[in-house]
Amino acid sequence: MIATPSDTDRLRFRVPAADDATFYLELMNDPAYHHFIGDKGIRDEAAMRAYILETLRPSFETHGFGLWLIERLDTGKPCGMCGLVNREGFSQPDLGYALLEDARGQGIGLEAARSVLAFAAEKLKLTAVPAYTHPENNRSGQLLKKLGFLHVGQIAWPSTGDTAERYEWHAA
Repeated sequence: MIATPSDTDRLRFRVPAADDATFYLELMNDPAYHHFIGDKGIRDEAAMRAYILETLRPSFETHGFGLWLIERLDTGKPCGMCGLVNREGFSQPDLGYALLEDARGQGIGLEAARSVLAFAAEKLKLTAVPAYTHPENNRSGQLLKKLGFLHVGQIAWPSTGDTAERYEWHAA
C-alpha cells in the first residue's frame, strides 16, 4: 500500500484512480491551470484516464510519492491535487498543487501543502523541498511564503526555457 500524507481537519489524500478522469478534466482545463501550470491538451475522459494511469500513478509506484488527489472530508468530493513531483531535469522533488476554482481562497492549499511537507520530512526524510511558480502567480507565491518557503530567484524551465520563480523550504 502506498503511504499518503496525514488527513487534515478538512482533507483526505489518496492516489488518483482512472475513475477520477472527470474531476481531472475540470481541474486541468481550468483557465488558471492553463495559464500558470500549462495546457496538457487533454480534452476527453479516455485521454485523461490514460494520463492518470500512465503519468500520475507511476510516480507513486516508482518514487513512493506523487500528486495526491485531495478530497474534502465534509463532501467526499475531490477539490484539488497536492504532492511532490519528480520532474525531468531537476535533482530533487518539488512541491506541486492545483485546486478547483471553488476551493481557492479557503486555506485548503495551505492545509494540504503543510501535510505534504510533513510527509516529505517525516516519511521521506527530505530536509529541503523546492517549489516553482509562474512569475505572474502571486497567490501561489504568497501561499509558499506562508508555508515558510523563501524566494531564491528565477530559473529557466529545462524543457521550455520559460522563466519560473524558485522557492525553497527547509525542514526545521
